[in-house]
Amino acid sequence: VRVNFDSVIRLVNLVGGVEVYSDRAFTARNGDTFTQGYNYMDGARALVFARERYAFAEGDRIRGQNQERVIEALIKKMSQPSQLAHFGAVFEAMQGGFETNMPGDQIAQVVSDQLKSGADWTIDRASVDGTGLMAPTYTYGSQDLYVMVPDEATVAAAHEQIAAVLAE
Repeated sequence: VRVNFDSVIRLVNLVGGVEVYSDRAFTARNGDTFTQGYNYMDGARALVFARERYAFAEGDRIRGQNQERVIEALIKKMSQPSQLAHFGAVFEAMQGGFETNMPGDQIAQVVSDQLKSGADWTIDRASVDGTGLMAPTYTYGSQDLYVMVPDEATVAAAHEQIAAVLAE
């Protein structure tokens, strides 16, 4: 699934907000503060949390982890029976706000299966590493921007982890 920023705000608000874990306390550039531990977030705060990078020495690496944390919180919230019972309305409200290669009938089957089983979801993460440098990019032409050159061994390991999950 691919969503844009407005869709994240709308989805988080549609499900009544989310509890997102932060492994550290920090203040975002806009002044929003987040404590270490779980933080309740509406859509706007979830987006600030997911986009912040300047508050961290590790910059984009922490931003990527925080984006994963928001997605994980959404999955946990949306897999609850009380949320799944209203999934049709949420799905309809989100039309045009996301892209997926998963057919609608398959999404409906996942929701139905979850309602029947009530099982907790296991969320696996894969991360790649690399070397950061300043270099021109396709989007910005000759302007140097921070980019990461991926470590191919970590890319291969992530591919293997994804393949293992898909094979289950």
